[in-house]
Amino acid sequence: MASVIQTVYNKVQEEALYADMEQPSSLFLYMTPAILVVGIVGLLLLPLPLWIVGISVLPLLVMAGFTPYVIIRMTAEKRREEIEQVLPDALLLMSANIRSGLTVDKALLVSARDEFGPLAREVKEASMEIFGGAPVEKALRKLRDRSNSGLFREVIRLILDGMQAGGELSELLESSAHDIRKTLMLRKEISSNVKMYVLFITMAAVVGAPLLFGISTYLIDTTFTMWSEQDVDFSETKTSIVSISQPTIDPKFFLRFAVTSIVVTNTFASLIISEIKHGTIVRGFKGIPIYLVISLAVFFAIRAGVEAMVGGLIG
Repeated sequence: MASVIQTVYNKVQEEALYADMEQPSSLFLYMTPAILVVGIVGLLLLPLPLWIVGISVLPLLVMAGFTPYVIIRMTAEKRREEIEQVLPDALLLMSANIRSGLTVDKALLVSARDEFGPLAREVKEASMEIFGGAPVEKALRKLRDRSNSGLFREVIRLILDGMQAGGELSELLESSAHDIRKTLMLRKEISSNVKMYVLFITMAAVVGAPLLFGISTYLIDTTFTMWSEQDVDFSETKTSIVSISQPTIDPKFFLRFAVTSIVVTNTFASLIISEIKHGTIVRGFKGIPIYLVISLAVFFAIRAGVEAMVGGLIG
């Protein structure tokens, strides 16, 4: 158990380093109890049986502990994208500085412009370590370990190999910048090519499922009401061939089932779309509330619309 806790702690600290968060524990300290309190109060205020409230506590505990980590991971992913977007320009600037006669450490410092955002802050920190007496290789390795960008890590590895081999570092940086630009353009092309899949999943989860469940739940409510209003002794309707009986399905149970299915469907739809577009499910977590709000609004709007159009005819 202790090893599992230590592994989780190390993983959180690693993601916090990538997200440039100095005290990630404060996020857990304040957000986790807040989610627990709000969730438990909400469960108690809803007209739910106690056994459902008891079962819901475990998922609530998991969500309360997992949400701060998701926020840290999303921050790290956003920071990675910001670094990769400006990385080609920074490498070209560093290459030009080296061509002009500057050493690697000075070229790093001059290349750390404010418009490069988080990359500039990381490069400035590495440059200050070098000017403070740290070896260039050690500072660059530390710079590499502070980012979860595979492109950035590969660039640092190439710089270290070029310095050890004594090659032309400026040409290496320039070619790396062009390769990274091609990679980023290829990612955009892939993202545009999967728009049809994203649109299909979105329409199925946000519109299709709420539409079908909205109509189904209304028909079940109407059927159950019509049968309950009939003054018929079903024991007398039995024949040797046909047996007529009142439906036993509970409309309230089916309504809860429909809402739960919509929530689960749209949660996984957001994660799947994030995996298709960005190659990671982390960015899909921020889209879950939007998907849930829209799909549930469509569900209840369909129910109200069907009742307004058909209710008068049946009634």
